[in-house]
Amino acid sequence: MCTTSMPQRIAHHERERCEMAPEAPFFATRGARLLTASVLFVVLLSAGNRSPVAQTAFWQNISGPAEGGAVGPVAIGANGHIFAATPTGLIRSTDGGETWVALNTGSAEMFVTVLAVNANGHVFAGVLGQGLLRSEDDGENWAPVNAGLPPNRAVMSLVPDARGSMLAGTYAGLFRSVDNGANWTSVDGMPADAPILSLVVDASGQLFAGSVEGRLFRSADNGVSWGAVRAVISAPNRADDRPMDNFERLAVGAGGRLFAGLGFGGVYRSTDNGDTWTPHPDWWNAYSPMLLSLAANAQGHLFVGTDGQGIWRSINNGDTWTTINAGVRDAYVGHFAAN
Repeated sequence: MCTTSMPQRIAHHERERCEMAPEAPFFATRGARLLTASVLFVVLLSAGNRSPVAQTAFWQNISGPAEGGAVGPVAIGANGHIFAATPTGLIRSTDGGETWVALNTGSAEMFVTVLAVNANGHVFAGVLGQGLLRSEDDGENWAPVNAGLPPNRAVMSLVPDARGSMLAGTYAGLFRSVDNGANWTSVDGMPADAPILSLVVDASGQLFAGSVEGRLFRSADNGVSWGAVRAVISAPNRADDRPMDNFERLAVGAGGRLFAGLGFGGVYRSTDNGDTWTPHPDWWNAYSPMLLSLAANAQGHLFVGTDGQGIWRSINNGDTWTTINAGVRDAYVGHFAAN
């Protein structure tokens, strides 16, 4: 699932759901990018094995979540229920995005930074000014779960680990909960001054946490302890050992390859658990659009959302990329979520 992230002024508010055929539906919110809000483009990434089709078949416009306003992060539960954030609260669809209902979180206005659904179907929402909210009944009722989290610090990333516990990345470091979010503790080996912008877990259960200024952390014991990775760029026409930029997005592709989205720095790939990185595509430069989102589906296909060139896809682990924008009316795509 992908969403388009936009800064605050919204040029137009029309929502639409798009479906990609024949692989599987993609949901997307689209709109103009301005300052802080996100007009979401929600895309459902397929786990199927159907082959790609002509670009003209990728997107079809159908009715979407709500009329007007921006849409932010999106998450999908194992039951297929979709949760999306708007400035006035959270919305949910139980029929693949055909219809949506508003959920009562107790707030008339909210800015959601991240959404996640764990294996039990419990929904977690990071909200500016409120910390972390949890729903155990498919979004019908919500309660704060902030014990142990730093006050007034936004939760920027969330991921469940292989043992069913949760990890939360904040601007004051990384925190872990082993009781469904009721209590949180800072993790070992992670500096408190490291903002955690992104989190991802690979097929073996190894966890990665991305921070600023090329700081990457790795855990091989389900997030109990962490060590810093000296992540450096190894790329043609660049000096060796050049440090990475901010790890704003992380994703795992086919064969366990690790991918990082660096904003204006583009997409990088690592085949050695994050120790060294090469640009993929290598044509991405300062004149390219800003990368807003990065995701991989179960087939290992990679998807990149940008703030000016829409959606790019790679089906060969980042070696080559093509745009898949036929039917998409706006070029700003800021969030993805895989079904």
